[in-house]
Amino acid sequence: MFKIVSSSAGSGKTYTLTKEYLKLVLQNENAYYYKHILAITFTKAATREMKERIMGRLQVFADGGNDPMLADILRELYPETLKDPEGAYLLREKELRQRADRVFKQILHDYSDFAVMTIDSFVQRVVSAFTDELGMPFSFEVEMEAGELLLMAVERLLERTGDDAYGDLTDILESFYLEAGQEGRNYHSLPEALAGFANDLLNEQRYAAIMQNAHLTAKDFKKIRRQLVSAVKKWEALIVKWAEAGQQLILESGLDEKDFAYGTVFKYFKKRTDTDETMIEPGSREKEAFENDKGWLTKTARAFVIDTVAGIKPQLLDYYEHIEKVRQENSGLYFLYQQLIPHLYHLSLLNEIKEEFDRQLRENNRVHISEFNQKILKIVTEDPVPFIYERLGEKFNHILIDEFQDTSKLQFANLLPLIDNSLGYEHFNLAVGDSKQAIYRFRGGDMDQIIALHSKNLDRLYQSLGDSDLTVERLENIRWHLQDDVLRTNRRSAKEIIEFNNAFFQTVEELYRDEFPLSHEVFAQVAQELPPNAKTGGEVQIEFIAADGGEVGDDENDTPAMIERTLALIKQATEQDGFLIGDVSVLCRFKRDAKKIANHLKENGYNIISDDSLSLRFSGAVNLVTAFMRVLVKPDSRLDKYEALYLFFRMILQRIPDAKDNQHIKTAVESQDVRAFYGYVNGLQSTVHSPQLASNNRQQGLDTLPSTLDTHLNPYKLLQISAYELAEKLIQTFGLFELVAERDYLFRFLDVVLEFSTQRGSHLADFLDYWETQKDKISISAPSDPSAVTVQTIHRSKGLEYPVVIIPYADWEFVPSAKRDSMWVNLDP
Repeated sequence: MFKIVSSSAGSGKTYTLTKEYLKLVLQNENAYYYKHILAITFTKAATREMKERIMGRLQVFADGGNDPMLADILRELYPETLKDPEGAYLLREKELRQRADRVFKQILHDYSDFAVMTIDSFVQRVVSAFTDELGMPFSFEVEMEAGELLLMAVERLLERTGDDAYGDLTDILESFYLEAGQEGRNYHSLPEALAGFANDLLNEQRYAAIMQNAHLTAKDFKKIRRQLVSAVKKWEALIVKWAEAGQQLILESGLDEKDFAYGTVFKYFKKRTDTDETMIEPGSREKEAFENDKGWLTKTARAFVIDTVAGIKPQLLDYYEHIEKVRQENSGLYFLYQQLIPHLYHLSLLNEIKEEFDRQLRENNRVHISEFNQKILKIVTEDPVPFIYERLGEKFNHILIDEFQDTSKLQFANLLPLIDNSLGYEHFNLAVGDSKQAIYRFRGGDMDQIIALHSKNLDRLYQSLGDSDLTVERLENIRWHLQDDVLRTNRRSAKEIIEFNNAFFQTVEELYRDEFPLSHEVFAQVAQELPPNAKTGGEVQIEFIAADGGEVGDDENDTPAMIERTLALIKQATEQDGFLIGDVSVLCRFKRDAKKIANHLKENGYNIISDDSLSLRFSGAVNLVTAFMRVLVKPDSRLDKYEALYLFFRMILQRIPDAKDNQHIKTAVESQDVRAFYGYVNGLQSTVHSPQLASNNRQQGLDTLPSTLDTHLNPYKLLQISAYELAEKLIQTFGLFELVAERDYLFRFLDVVLEFSTQRGSHLADFLDYWETQKDKISISAPSDPSAVTVQTIHRSKGLEYPVVIIPYADWEFVPSAKRDSMWVNLDP
C-alpha cells in the first residue's frame, strides 16, 4: 500500500508519520527492523524533530509511561483486542512495551542505521556509494553554495577575451559590454549579472531546458541573434514606411493634428513613426475612426478641412490596412523576439560558463549538490532495475516521506524505483503533505504531485516526470496501490483561527475556480474540523495602512507608518495582552523588509533574533579577527589598519577613541613601517591589564585576561602559522572568549576556518577571499530566547509556530517580476 495523506497545518502530519514508523518497528519481533525503514524530510530541523519524537515515544513506551499514541497503535494493529480490554489488550500492550525497549536500545547502539534524514542527505549517501559508476571523483566534497564558483567561472571566461582561439566568444562579450554601456549599466556589475543568470544551471527545472540548447555554440547564438534582430527591424521598417507616408500625406494636404477630433487620425500615424511604438495595438478611438468611419473630424471643422479629409481618407485607410496587416501577422513573433534578444548573449555564454564551472569543481575535487539528482535520474530512467538501488531496494522495505508537496519532480522520479520495488513486495509506504504549503517552489517543489496521487489521476504526472517508458511503467504500477486519506481535525490552533482559515480558503476557491481550475483541487477539501473542547481566544486582524501623506502602497512614504504600526502591535501584545516578548514573530516576504523592521526594533531597545543578528558578518569580535588577518596579508592597506584599530577600541577597550587617540591611530596607520602599527596595538594591549581598566571591565561584564597570557603580537611569527592557528591566536590574545555574547559567533567562525583549511588549504589570503564571498551566508543557529522578538522571512518560518504572528508589508505582487524573474518556455512549435 502507498498511503497518501493530505493534511493542513496543525492536524497531525508529523504525529501520523511518527505513529506509522512506530507501527512498523513494533509489529515486528526483529529489533533490527528499523534498519529497513527510510524516513525522508526536507530540512535538518524537521529531521531532528522527527528523530526526537520517535526516540522519545519509544522511551516512554519502554518505561511504562502513558501515551495516547500507544493506544492508537494498539487499536490499529490489533483491533480485536479491544473486545477483551483486561486480557488480550494488556498482553499486547506488554509485548509492545518490551519491543519498544529492545528497539530503543538497539537504535542507540547502532544509531548510524537509524535512517531518518533529509532527501539531500539520502541522495548524497547513494552517490557516495556509487562514485565510480556515476562518474564522480572517488573522494569528493559536496558543494552547497555555487555563487563564488560561478563568479570565478565568469571571471576566467572574461580572461579568454582577445585570444585568437576564442574569436566568437570575444565578439559576443564585446557586443555584450557595448550594449550594456549604451543602456547606462555599470561595466563592473556585468560579471555578477552573468553569474546571476548562470544560477539557472543549478536549477533542476531550468537545467533540462538549458541542456536542450547544449548543442548550440557561441557562433550559432550569434547567427540566431542576427536573424531575430533582422526580422524585428524589417517589420519596424515596414510599419514606419507606411506611417511616415500617412503623416506626410496629411501635412502636405495642409492639415495638422488639431484638424482631427482629439487628434486621433494624425496621432495614429505619428506614433508609429517611432520604432518603440510601431507594434502597439490601435486604441478604441483609432479603431472607431478607421474601421467604423466615426470620429474623424471635430464638430466645428471648416469646409476646407472637411473636403480635404474626404479627399485623402481612402489613401489613409489604405495605409492603415497595410500597417495593421503587418502588425496582426507578426506582432506575436515581434514581441517574443524582443523578449529573447536581450538574453541571447547570456544564453550563448551559459555553455561556456558551465564548462568552466565544472572544470573548477574537478580541480577542487568537489561536486555541486544539484548534479546528484541529475546523475541518478540518468540511470533510473534507463535501467529497468537500477543497479544503484539494487542493494538499497533490498535494504529499505518502507519509504516514508514528510512534506511531500516540497518534493521536486526530479527527486520523486528518483525515489520511484525504491517505492515501486517496495510495493512489489506488498510493503507499506507513506507520503504526507499539504498542497497549500508548497512554498519552496524555487527548489523545484511541485504541489501537483500530491494532488495527482491523492486523486489517483496520474496522467498529469507522465509528462512532468519525464518521457521515460520506465517512469510511466512505474507510475502505472503504483496506481493500484494508492490509498488516500485526509486529516481534518486541527488540534493546534484556536477555534477562531480554524474558522477564519476555513472561510478564507472556501472564498479563494469560489473566486478562482473558473479562472484557475487547479485552485479547486488545492482548496476544495481543506476545511478543518474543530476538536472536542477546542481552544478559544484566537484572533486574525487585517489592517490596511495609508501611507504618510500618500496613497496606500506608496513606497517612498509607507515605510514609517508600516514600521510604527508593527512596533505598536508588539507593544500591545506584550504590554496589554499578556504575551512574552519571545512569543512574537514578525514575518516578511523579503529580507530587505525584515532588515528594516529588525533595525527599528533594535533602536527601540528590543532584543531580536533575525537572520542578520545571527550572521557572522555582524559580529564585532569576528570582524576584529578578520580585520587583523587582512592587515597581515596587506600590511600597506590603511583602510584595513584603521578598521582593525577602531574595532579594537570598541570591542576590547570598550570606548570611542578621543582626539588624542585618533592622533596616535593616524600616526600608527600612516607610518611606512608596519612595526609602528603592531607596536601601538601591543601598547594598547598592555593597558587592558591595568587595575583601573580591569575594574571598569568587570563592571561591564568583561573579565580581564589571565596574567600569564602572551598578549604580544609579532607579525613575522603570525604569518608562519596556519589560518586556523592564527584565528585561535588572535582570539586568545585579545581575550575575545571573555565576551560572553560573542562566543557562539567565534566558535562558528573557528568551524568555518577549520573546514576551509581541511578542504582547501590553510593559506590565509585564500581564506580571506573565501570569507568575503561567504560572510553574508554564514550564521549561528537561532537560540531560544524568551526575551527576544523573532524577525524572519516567511520561508524560514516554515514548520514553526508562534502565539503571535505579525506580517507587515503584506502587499507583495503575485506575478513574476520583469527585473528579477526569468521564464523558460518550450518554443519547439
